Amino acid sequence: MEKLRAWHVPKVPMKAFYVNVETPEEAAKVLSLLSQYDSFQFKNHVRDGGFTAQGLEKWCEKEQEWQEWYSEGRLDIRTYAKKLKMM
Repeated sequence: MEKLRAWHVPKVPMKAFYVNVETPEEAAKVLSLLSQYDSFQFKNHVRDGGFTAQGLEKWCEKEQEWQEWYSEGRLDIRTYAKKLKMM
């Protein structure tokens, strides 16, 4: 099983927040939740706007580093999730 982690930057250029996940579908749920939370905070004046960023990474044993995840069809996690109607 490949190691996966979702990442979320609530306001660029902050550091990313990482969440270990088991599947791309779980990552899509986590990222959707974080997006909804960011939207809630903005709408309720908890914080000002700003650019957010998200993604999914997989651990590459060969390179010993985290790399961006893509589906077999070369979709990134956001496009993959939209195709599954999860985001």
